Amino acid sequence: MIITAALVLFFALLTPALTDAASLKYQYTAYTLSTAPYHRSASGKSRILGHISKHKNVSVYKYSKSWYTVKYANHYVYIYKKYLKKGKYVAPRSSAQTLSVQTISVSQNWSKLRIVNNSRYYDVKLGKKGDSGRKIYGRMNVALNKVKIKTYKTSGARYTFRTYAWLPFLDKHYKSSISSPIKDGQLTNPQSFVVLGGNLYTTWSTFTNQGYITKFPMKLPSGMARKNEDFRSAYWYKYVDPNKSKKYAGYVRNGYRAAGADSFFNTMRISGPKTIGHGQTLSTDGQSLYMLQDTDFAHSNLKGTGKYITLVRYDKNMNMNKQWKFRLRNSATKNEYNPHTLAMIDGSHFYLGLPGSLSGGYKASYVILKGTISGSKVSVKPAFRVKYPIGKYFQGLTYNKKNHRLYISSDNTFVGIDVRNYKSYSSKIPVSMNTRETEGMAFDGSYGYMLFNSYPELIRTKF
Repeated sequence: MIITAALVLFFALLTPALTDAASLKYQYTAYTLSTAPYHRSASGKSRILGHISKHKNVSVYKYSKSWYTVKYANHYVYIYKKYLKKGKYVAPRSSAQTLSVQTISVSQNWSKLRIVNNSRYYDVKLGKKGDSGRKIYGRMNVALNKVKIKTYKTSGARYTFRTYAWLPFLDKHYKSSISSPIKDGQLTNPQSFVVLGGNLYTTWSTFTNQGYITKFPMKLPSGMARKNEDFRSAYWYKYVDPNKSKKYAGYVRNGYRAAGADSFFNTMRISGPKTIGHGQTLSTDGQSLYMLQDTDFAHSNLKGTGKYITLVRYDKNMNMNKQWKFRLRNSATKNEYNPHTLAMIDGSHFYLGLPGSLSGGYKASYVILKGTISGSKVSVKPAFRVKYPIGKYFQGLTYNKKNHRLYISSDNTFVGIDVRNYKSYSSKIPVSMNTRETEGMAFDGSYGYMLFNSYPELIRTKF
């Protein structure tokens, strides 16, 4: 990965000038009582570098009457004492206690796997070889005054999706300020999403291996439910002008405050920086969030790179509480697979997706693996193969508990596979309706959702 000079500078600024940093010793674990700002130095006037969410465990290395030196994101930072409560002393883990990396042997007998005979819905217009040729699949510039509720009717298995919300870009003006190496100072690049506990969780890439998870309430204020197509405009009016002058007047004049937008924005939450890699793997078992830290951005062979797969579990507050590390090694070639898609079935079972060729080449079909979690151990076996590609890139894998179907999404197309009998159906949003990148699917009861990138729009239909 190439690290820009700006990113290097950021981390240089992040590390406080502690003369005794190397000699600091772990003292005890504490947890945040509320969202806690962390500073560059032990002074209320020092620069706020970011925020740690409520009920997050931190390791304390030094403390005084007013300030605690903690280690966060591998850097020493300062938190004012009123935000922390001391926990029980926990001895630091020795190297012998470090979570080991499993090596799972996988037999690549793809030809012997059951084949799901899906429909041919590959769109050549969206699949020109090389990204530079995919001009139709571009960034759709949606002006604020053009944002509206839209309808998307699919071909094949017919559904009618409608706009549920245009998600606002989250930039440095948002009151839960994001002090981070975010491109252009804002979160603009969603990669995957789930619906859990009445909230929309979305991963946002910063074009590095670091990213963020956001939490949006799905239940809209009564007035806002009639203006849901205009969340992005409401955000613009309220936050983008730090002086809240003419633009803020537009926020009031256009009725966003009266419609309940204040409560919507006040309940939005942003996690601290997380290792999300590509970021396409956010999933849920209905209780927790799960994600792969797929830090190798290509579907490449990890053999000899020293990299491995890390499956992480987060609670609903976006705090990590469990992880599993493993390698998927071909028993014959010793190549190591690098899946970029994940679908949790429950807390003990999941699916992983691979392109039909290890390199993930153009117009590759798909191989689905099924995994089992047992305590700290993971096992993975090939499950079935999908015959035809449905888009250039394998972008989403989602399990719908209601109908027992596993959904693969790519470009404007998705295929739903009943994992009980391996029957499938395909559906497609015509290119004439959308030329933006599709970032997967999610399900909540009777509703199914899709997310478009590039001016992110969440659409919904009955399933």
